Amino acid sequence: MKALLNMAEWSINMLKWLGIITLFIMMSFIFTSVILRALGSPLLGSVEVVQFLMVVAIMCALPYSEYKNSHIFVDILFNTFPKVIQKPILLVINLLTIIIMASIGVIYFQMALNNNETSHLLSLSFTPFKYLISVSFILWFLLVLGKTFSKRDEG
Repeated sequence: MKALLNMAEWSINMLKWLGIITLFIMMSFIFTSVILRALGSPLLGSVEVVQFLMVVAIMCALPYSEYKNSHIFVDILFNTFPKVIQKPILLVINLLTIIIMASIGVIYFQMALNNNETSHLLSLSFTPFKYLISVSFILWFLLVLGKTFSKRDEG
């Protein structure tokens, strides 16, 4: 389990850098597109390209935000409960997260395997993006799985 979590953490770190590079490319592409549009020569398919780049950036950020425990968590009601009740609630939340993330990861993997969709204007294949979505959710699943059961084993 430890080796699997280490591999997931390494993958998340690589996704983090891919997300950073993607954001820089997206920023540069939008800047170039705006300048060229102002000069009367807009880039063909700029909206599609930015949409695909956003998918990459977001999917790279999701497992990283779980890794850093920076997801939004509304704890106004949660903190009013005693610690004895908070632990089972967190366990239920983590188990539901494990089920949902694994399901989304597997479903998107199956969708990518059977995919022949392309974008309308540039005819870019959706397949690599569906694989990225699958990998992102599976990494999220592995992180929550590791956090949940390593904490339980420790005490």
